[in-house]
Amino acid sequence: MITIKPTEHLVGINVQGDYYDFEGVVDAVHRLTGIWPEEDYSDPYYASCNRLLGICYDIRHAYQGDRNILVRDNGLNREVMKWHKLIMSEQTVYYSVNILFPEALFVASTSEKLLEYAKRYYGKTGKKLKEKENWPIYHEYNQYVRDCATIRNFVGQVWGALGDVIGEVGLENVLNTQCSYESYTHYAAQYIDEMDIALIKTKPEKRAGKLKTMAKRIINPDYNYYQVHREVAACAAEYGCSIHEVHDPKLEFPDEREW
Repeated sequence: MITIKPTEHLVGINVQGDYYDFEGVVDAVHRLTGIWPEEDYSDPYYASCNRLLGICYDIRHAYQGDRNILVRDNGLNREVMKWHKLIMSEQTVYYSVNILFPEALFVASTSEKLLEYAKRYYGKTGKKLKEKENWPIYHEYNQYVRDCATIRNFVGQVWGALGDVIGEVGLENVLNTQCSYESYTHYAAQYIDEMDIALIKTKPEKRAGKLKTMAKRIINPDYNYYQVHREVAACAAEYGCSIHEVHDPKLEFPDEREW
């Protein structure tokens, strides 16, 4: 089972799981985001899919051994192995990866909207999509139910990690501020980049309060977000490109960070 905890310095979350835990998340994400054409900026949930796939990338590299590895006791002992006539290790390998908090909170906030949108890739609608638009892959509806459960478990762990930082009351207040009509379509994810950098640069003792504010602004976009969106949209219009292609040269991530 995947477990998620805040990192020591509250810059992000630490995700831990075994090979099959991580593989299950990666496979579910790939199905839920569809096999949409690369750089399909017209997709209304491009930002949500892209950030989720970014997390998926790190998780995939983690279970391939490119991140951190932990070894834990698995509960087996000599008596159990003798009873079942087994010869195997009494420890299990777990994989671990760190993800920036704003990235994880954005994915958690947009998850339900994305899951609803992703239903089009499964079952009857998925079959029609494959037939009419020559969509390359079709998934059965029962797989959709399983994939939703996988992502919701991941998201629940993310919110739990935030609660570990800002407290039970703080988490409840944040989740109760979610805007029911916010769809997160055509989202200017540069806003999340700004939050990533701001959190890294915030003094460790002030990060808990900063995270609470950031979570509220992600889950219920306010003036700050719409100001960024206006600026990005204006730039995109000037250069004749998508908002997702706009890069602010001032948004430079620090070369080093304490997780």
